[in-house]
Amino acid sequence: GHMVAHGFDVVAYDVDRERLAAAAAGGAKPVSGLSQMVQNADIFVACLRTDDQMQTVAEELAAHGRPGQLIVVAGTHSLDFMRRLAGVVEPKGLRLIDAPVVFGALGAQEGNLLSLCGGEATDVERARPVMLSYSRGVEHVGPLGAGQLAKTCNNLLHWIHCVANFETLAIAKRYGVDAQRM
Repeated sequence: GHMVAHGFDVVAYDVDRERLAAAAAGGAKPVSGLSQMVQNADIFVACLRTDDQMQTVAEELAAHGRPGQLIVVAGTHSLDFMRRLAGVVEPKGLRLIDAPVVFGALGAQEGNLLSLCGGEATDVERARPVMLSYSRGVEHVGPLGAGQLAKTCNNLLHWIHCVANFETLAIAKRYGVDAQRM
């Protein structure tokens, strides 16, 4: 929806018919499969739940795609997995960046995510306008896989701070200090 609102021609595919219908209602052109999508798109943004799902999509895009098409992996995967994906798509001439997002569901709803990118600088720059349609910022942090590492570090810091907040408030409570007032 954010991409459509920013004036991009969006082609959408999802195995879940309800999600695909929602994308169509939001202005995306639905297609019946990835093989049809490769005929209509130059940049693919894929945010999938599992490595297996992402691997399947990458294999199909590589099988039907054309040299120069760019895959933006917006989901969370390991550094090793990103290297495996490169081995699938790059021999076919497709380009690949990892661009996992942070700031959760609310950030996604508001189009206020942050994309942390790994890959070739020219590929990140090519995808930047698309990512800025759903992100407040796009940071190129290094080679392929660096975006995944940056997200992991971001998440680690987030959880460290959550635990520190909990422990701080527990200390206050233990000694009779009103944590809200503190």
